[in-house]
Amino acid sequence: MEIYKDKKLNSLIGKAVEVVLFDDKIIKGILGYTAEFSEKYKYRKPGYYTCGDYDFKKSHVKKIRGL
Repeated sequence: MEIYKDKKLNSLIGKAVEVVLFDDKIIKGILGYTAEFSEKYKYRKPGYYTCGDYDFKKSHVKKIRGL
């Protein structure tokens, strides 16, 4: 399993993507940063992303592709 680098994930922020997580769960939606950390603590915790109704760590991404 490849661990995606911040540069790859960050290049897809705001774009429609299909994410396959380590447990083979497939998520489709707009990739963004996890809002909880930036709203609650006034900063973005590195390595945490959101897509659709899911929040996940970059280490949980098995595959990602733009739609």
